[in-house]
Amino acid sequence: MARLARSCLQSFLKVVNSTLGIVGIAMILYGLWMIRAWQREMEDLSFDDFKTTTPWFIYTFLGAGVTLCAIT
Repeated sequence: MARLARSCLQSFLKVVNSTLGIVGIAMILYGLWMIRAWQREMEDLSFDDFKTTTPWFIYTFLGAGVTLCAIT
């Protein structure tokens, strides 16, 4: 019985680990997409002295994805 419980627990942890890896990769890809969309949006604006703030939330999202992949 203990062997069966251990086997089920190992399988469950492998599934959770794989899911977290996939979520991390998805976060990285979505972060890169958001950077590309933000750059296209800023390209359309033609203000000479318009200074925008850094999209810190995009970089934070991207960093969280990288961290999640590294931990996984």
